[in-house]
Amino acid sequence: KTLAGYTKDGSNECSAFVAHYDKDGKVLAANAIVPTINEEVAAKYQNYGQQDHSVYCNAVKVLFDGTTPYVALTFTDKLSSADGTKTNISGNYAYEYYGSQFACSTQSMTVAKLDVETLGVNDFVLTVKGNDFSDASNYGCAVNSSAASIADGHLYVASTFKGNGSANGNIQVGQSDLVKLSIPLNDGGCKAIVLADVNLSDLSLNYNLYTGSYSWSADGNGENTVSDIFASGDDLIVTGTTTSSSLFDNKKVAEGNTDVFVASVKKSGFTSNWSTLSGVAEGDDNVERVSSAVVSNGKIYVGAFSANEPNSSIYKLLTSNLYAINLANGTLENIDVTDYVTSFAVDKDGKIGVSSYTNETNALNFGLYTSTATGISSVKADKIQNTKIYNLQGQRLAAPVKGQINIVNGKKVMF
Repeated sequence: KTLAGYTKDGSNECSAFVAHYDKDGKVLAANAIVPTINEEVAAKYQNYGQQDHSVYCNAVKVLFDGTTPYVALTFTDKLSSADGTKTNISGNYAYEYYGSQFACSTQSMTVAKLDVETLGVNDFVLTVKGNDFSDASNYGCAVNSSAASIADGHLYVASTFKGNGSANGNIQVGQSDLVKLSIPLNDGGCKAIVLADVNLSDLSLNYNLYTGSYSWSADGNGENTVSDIFASGDDLIVTGTTTSSSLFDNKKVAEGNTDVFVASVKKSGFTSNWSTLSGVAEGDDNVERVSSAVVSNGKIYVGAFSANEPNSSIYKLLTSNLYAINLANGTLENIDVTDYVTSFAVDKDGKIGVSSYTNETNALNFGLYTSTATGISSVKADKIQNTKIYNLQGQRLAAPVKGQINIVNGKKVMF
């Protein structure tokens, strides 16, 4: 099995890691992906941002094309291949205004091809980032969120942008020239998503930038994120959240502060099939967020939750939400659940593995379900009461962390 994540030293800096491990949790191979500072960007950041520059790289997802591993990363500054022959420099910075304080971000995303044995970076297949250069008169944009998947020899990526004013985003395949994207932005609000398709055999690129009539923020200052992208037959399925108009249909508007969205587009030409919203009115100062999603037997199941919007990264949970969306027409069904879905997995036979969390009793639940044309009826399984959850550093956690090994009641569990 392969695990990816990041390590943090207590400062603003962190590095990604990728590791192979066996069923007992023994590490078979591991590699750290460490960013290096871009001094020119750091100087501009301190000049306009009036704060220390954060340098980081975070592994968010491991992907496979056959036996060849890839990893999706969010990063700032500069990354290099294991042999030092290839480099990847993040966007310059995004210039934002909050009250009397300026804040900057250089966050970019890339998908790196890894060595099968050592897990070292061989190449950077696709990178999405903001401006190459910007200053106070040319506001920038950063990558706000991204999702990636590989299917049938193709890499599929969805990314959103965040910044101020109007600026260029960029796509780059390998070490080739940048492909410029004109991103409409407004006061930190994102008005664009880029969908990209890279053929891994010849690195040919197809992409589409959704703006204009497909603007997410037709009403102005909206912020939107993507959480997953799936290949399903001739279509791509994208999930995320929106604070205003629908992903590909601006006639559909979110209830309350945010809605979960699911959208289907054609792989060929990226034309929209349908788009649907959850329609949850979660109340003032609350948000709805996606926790996990999975595609099985003609439906996509999306686990979500409503919570108080945090001042930090900690949410106060309010309600658990689970949706089943028909991939043929976008029809959404609400599934009645009381527990919070933390992760999904699906095997080749369409059986869905579900982990969920009971907020009131701090209990973890595990179950295996068979999805059919009528869907799954509930997310419920045997509980582990008085659950004690720790990370690999021995720190106790309130809930399991998705994409990492958690120690649950003394056993290593991957979520």
